Amino acid sequence: MAMTKKEQIAYEAALTSAALRHTASVPTDLEASQEVPFIAGYHVSMGSIFSYGVKEACSSTIGHSVGSKEKTTSQRAIPLHSTEEMALRELRFRMEQEFAKHLRKVDLMIEQAQAKLAE
Repeated sequence: MAMTKKEQIAYEAALTSAALRHTASVPTDLEASQEVPFIAGYHVSMGSIFSYGVKEACSSTIGHSVGSKEKTTSQRAIPLHSTEEMALRELRFRMEQEFAKHLRKVDLMIEQAQAKLAE
């Protein structure tokens, strides 16, 4: 029986999800507000595979800085994790999600190669 597009998406998501062990997402727990205009904590960086990491950061109601807890250097407030451990757990979660997609692509290439051999 053919699967609907929604079922195919769910099936692919399940296969992708099964590619790795899972870590729970860790939401940020610090956010600058009128009551607390300046916060310091940790930021998860996922720019490129070579810059994945966790860095000290600070944020105010109008700006933020990554790599410093002293003063803001960029516009826009950002939420932060209060501990390095929480930020590292979130980094692991995000990396799992990213790499599961890549592993699924490799799995599909393996399946295609096996299908060619079976012909």
